[in-house]
Amino acid sequence: MGVFRFIAGIRHLGAVAAATAACLIAQTAVADLPGGVILDDAYTWFSAKSVEEPVDGKMTDRGWSLQYGIRFLGDVPAFSAVRTVVSKDGRKLAEHRKSYTQGHANTFASDGRWMVFKKTEPADDLIIGDGEFDVDLYFINGSTDEETRIREYTLDVRKVHRQHHLRFINPPHYFVNHHGNVKDAIISQRAAGDGNYMTSRDGFLGGSGGGASVTRGDNTGFWEDRNWVTILINVTRDDDRSLSKLNQGSGSRLAGTVGRMIAKVDGETIDLTHPELRQQDAVFATLKYSESVMHTDRYAEEYHSGTEYREPLGFAKYMLNLSLTWGPEDKRVPSFVALDDHPGDWELKWVVNGEVLRTFYFTVGKDGLIEPHEDEDDADLSLPPRTHLVEMKIPDGGSSLDSRLTDEFVDDYAFYGLGLPRSLRSGIPDKGNPFPQFSGPKVEPADPGAADRERREALKQRQAAEQAAAKAEREAAAAERAANLQAEREAYAAEEARRAEEAAQRDKDIERMVEEEKARAMAEVERLKGEYADAADEVSRNSGLPLWIRLLLSVALIGAGLALAGSWLTEKVAAVKPLVAAVQPMGTLLGWALIALALVGVVMDLFYLQPLVANGVPQIVAIVAGLMLARGAIKEKLSAVEGDAGEQAAKAAAALEAQEARLAALDGKASTIGLVALVAGLLHLVAGGSPLI
Repeated sequence: MGVFRFIAGIRHLGAVAAATAACLIAQTAVADLPGGVILDDAYTWFSAKSVEEPVDGKMTDRGWSLQYGIRFLGDVPAFSAVRTVVSKDGRKLAEHRKSYTQGHANTFASDGRWMVFKKTEPADDLIIGDGEFDVDLYFINGSTDEETRIREYTLDVRKVHRQHHLRFINPPHYFVNHHGNVKDAIISQRAAGDGNYMTSRDGFLGGSGGGASVTRGDNTGFWEDRNWVTILINVTRDDDRSLSKLNQGSGSRLAGTVGRMIAKVDGETIDLTHPELRQQDAVFATLKYSESVMHTDRYAEEYHSGTEYREPLGFAKYMLNLSLTWGPEDKRVPSFVALDDHPGDWELKWVVNGEVLRTFYFTVGKDGLIEPHEDEDDADLSLPPRTHLVEMKIPDGGSSLDSRLTDEFVDDYAFYGLGLPRSLRSGIPDKGNPFPQFSGPKVEPADPGAADRERREALKQRQAAEQAAAKAEREAAAAERAANLQAEREAYAAEEARRAEEAAQRDKDIERMVEEEKARAMAEVERLKGEYADAADEVSRNSGLPLWIRLLLSVALIGAGLALAGSWLTEKVAAVKPLVAAVQPMGTLLGWALIALALVGVVMDLFYLQPLVANGVPQIVAIVAGLMLARGAIKEKLSAVEGDAGEQAAKAAAALEAQEARLAALDGKASTIGLVALVAGLLHLVAGGSPLI
């Protein structure tokens, strides 16, 4: 299988080489150029550059300068040049020589080498006036310096009226009439490495060119690495030459695309889309050359003031890169439809938003190459290899692509006078006027002074009316402001009175509420007093101890606690030091008091048959604390007793002596016992003595 593919590839390359050689022989025969050099007539573009300059404070017409873009392909000798001679009625008017600035020609992979000569700025070749001009193109061989006339072009140069002020006419702007190029359509099979037909490397006149490396959104890489198909067309388009408005709503999802192509081969529709990639039927339309002017005038009376009447006129050459490929498998764009797979008669419809802009017809041979148009030999054109005239149909009445259409100039100025086969010239519908029209019959002001006076009088009256209206408006506004101010004052006074009344009422309400709250508080105090009294009675009834005994016991316990734990407390809380110093000398007295009060409490609890749990704890704490404080005094008192009572006192002293060891052991815990006594006293005070307080 690989062998057959290799043999098929060799046969295809042979066919391409043979066709290329045939084209080279046929096309170089139209001009006496060095061997292997081709003038690319499809690339050629002419335009006029208008020049004006101020003279005595007024802009003056200096005429126009011929601008051009011309390309040669093949083995162009280094340091070659071109010379253009512009004449009218046999009289030479201007000439200009343009040398190739880079010296050697650029490499152009499959076509050999190429040189582009551009003239984009005026020189000393200015021409005043319009009409039909002859342009002779001379080629200067860089090797021999020999000069040969290779082309005779005919240009129709016209001008547009320009008038911004009512009383002054501006210098005209000149342009080349390109209406004769509307059917100049070229189709070219671009080989890998060729680059776009009109690359950014060639330069550009007056439009927005595109780069040679155009990337598709389908991961196929750069088109320069593969074979594809390009169509060149010429359009009269007054504005939006970028086609951005035309493309709105077309659904194109790839940058630079305008609409899509619908293909048929021998009447059968060929699907150009790819099942896995985006919009493979899209058309990449790029503006390559353009020329535009603007007609302005103030002829019609309605344009005597304000903005002048304006009508644009524009011509453009577009390059359409199609989703078609050709040649060996390794040179094809993988996602494109290959011409080799569909030989026959092709029909391509360029469609945007459902509207057909152009339809192209051509034939593809079994070798995958586009065949020359049947009348192509009748045209005196020089075209690169695999590049041919293509039949193009313009819809009846034109399309959204066209601003103006006319067949008036195609016979004389197709390909700038080189001509187009008659079979390809027909079918140009009329649309609009070929050139801008005046806004109307010229109406001159009858009396400029009267008009000025009338304008001044009208201005004076208008100003007086405006001043009167402004005065009336000011007076009305002043009266309205006075009325509003009076209304605001009255409203303010009423509001102040209302606020004063509300404030007085609030004061009364507050005074009443204070009295009510005071009475409620006194009642609450009386109620609480009764509850405290009831609680005291209840405590007295339940405990069997009078409240005053409870109070005394609580105070004695607190004092004993301060006396016993005085050293510890003063270390911890310096503020109690004076209180401890005052209590400690009364330790013995506190001890006697604690013992007495505790014994009285125990006896009364027994008398009233009350449980000892509630009162027993403070009583025990009181007895222990009392013994620790007053045991020395107790011993002395017992020893001093005589008589019969002395025996009982001696027994008591002996019993106390027997417990001396235990009491002495408690001396080391005096601080702890003191704190317990202090806490017991405070709790006893809260629980039993507070009602009395």
